[in-house]
Amino acid sequence: MTLLLQILVMICSAVVDIWLFCLLAQIKPSKLDWSLLLALEAVLSVALSNFQTYSSLIYETALESLLFCGYFYLLKKVGPFRQLLGAGLLYGIISLVIQLGMKVLVSLLPLPNYFYFDAFMNLLLPLAVLALVIWQRQRITNLLTDTNSSILVSLLAYLYFVCCAIGVYLLDDEKPTEVVLLFFFLLIFQAIFLAVIYREIVHIQRQLLDRQKQEALAR
Repeated sequence: MTLLLQILVMICSAVVDIWLFCLLAQIKPSKLDWSLLLALEAVLSVALSNFQTYSSLIYETALESLLFCGYFYLLKKVGPFRQLLGAGLLYGIISLVIQLGMKVLVSLLPLPNYFYFDAFMNLLLPLAVLALVIWQRQRITNLLTDTNSSILVSLLAYLYFVCCAIGVYLLDDEKPTEVVLLFFFLLIFQAIFLAVIYREIVHIQRQLLDRQKQEALAR
């Protein structure tokens, strides 16, 4: 039963991962794409199965992002690359935040059987995020393709590395609940801070553009 549940969770997670990335990148994968990506995901999972540490999830997420971006950009010639890179970074951030969120729940709640809780949350949380992305996919696409997308991708890259650093520190060893919560809220604060920075940069750029248009009209 345990092995069957593990296989089920792995298959569902792989399907959700591919679907999530394709939604973020606005790609409609063919049946062949699904088959090849699921096979590559299976190979990646088997290759990393010897590393029984939570921080190995960080490396797996990074490799998955590279796999998705490389497959669609190099083999399928789907672009632009900046949009694919932004989608890959968003996918990596979402995956790491889910794992860190589970770490917070484990620290706060007494769990007699962690295996079943882990399996359940590995199915529930990605599906919840997937539903949110489906709801906001047009807005996400606009952010990844507009004239300020290079700024957004740079901020996403910074946030991704912050997630990785916090994940490496928190995931492997048992940390006090206070430490886990502190670093998790630090990550949330960083995300809010970067969102404010992005909004202010875009606002300043629009003001400069409006001023240039007004000066051009005046001349």
